[in-house]
Amino acid sequence: MIPIWLKWALLISASGAMGGLIAATLYAVRLAFEQVPDFKKDAVEWKSFQNTCKRIQSPWFFVGKALVGIGGAFAAILGGIWIGKISFDTSTENILVMISLSIVAGTVAHKLVPGIGRRLEQDLLKGQINNASEAANEAREIAGQAKEDNLRVKDYFESMSFAETALGRSSAFDIDPAIEHLKAIQGEYPFDRVLHIYLGRLYRRKGDWDNAIHVLKKYIDNSNSKDNPDDNIQRKINIADAYYNIACYHALKAKEMSQKSLKDEVYRLEQETIVLLKQAFEGNPANKDASIEDSDLEFVSEILETEFGLKHAKN
Repeated sequence: MIPIWLKWALLISASGAMGGLIAATLYAVRLAFEQVPDFKKDAVEWKSFQNTCKRIQSPWFFVGKALVGIGGAFAAILGGIWIGKISFDTSTENILVMISLSIVAGTVAHKLVPGIGRRLEQDLLKGQINNASEAANEAREIAGQAKEDNLRVKDYFESMSFAETALGRSSAFDIDPAIEHLKAIQGEYPFDRVLHIYLGRLYRRKGDWDNAIHVLKKYIDNSNSKDNPDDNIQRKINIADAYYNIACYHALKAKEMSQKSLKDEVYRLEQETIVLLKQAFEGNPANKDASIEDSDLEFVSEILETEFGLKHAKN
């Protein structure tokens, strides 16, 4: 006969793993809303997109999500036991509650486990056991936000789809509404590379170089935060790609200023472009190959050759 504690452990593990797989599926669905970059126009974006697709095609991606989900489920259940809000009553109602809580905790485990762990560690080191108990209670509070999280995911998909449609049209009719859609959710997704790149491109369509640059600089600041869940390698690549896009916007703005005979401003922008490209190339060498074919950098083709030894395709 299987011990009752083992039955509960298997139930929590299975439910948490299911939650982790739900999180993995949501990530894959979200990726489906990304516009596939044009290799000729944006080789860096294309390569990054391909790498992401390969990562989620690996079974280990889903296994990893399932394991994180199991950890999140146990964190939520143990936290509930600690504060006396969860029991191991074998009634049907309690079993359903445990399954639901474990699935939800598994789904949001990437938020649940690190946050609670940091809070518990800090409070225990300070000897504030009561505060540590409150931190454990956050497991239930986070789990209770599942419905709200689902609504946010829906808003994300709709906003990204709207932006993608606007960028795909030849007219600028939907550009401003698309910008407002992305700005409305920007604060909830500070580490979302695609969202910020889309927003920058929307501003670019308006010829608003300053806001296009500001959006990506803000993304870089966010990415350098200790709260960024990306691993160091992915973070470095994402930041380098953001610098590359900023360099392109500097080059396009310099071209516009040259048409207005603003020589000092053109010189300043060109010098800043050199610095930005250095950061882009150091963080992601693939940006060097992309720069050779990138029409956005045509105006600074001489800089590419003299500073980096790269011969632009236009030459």
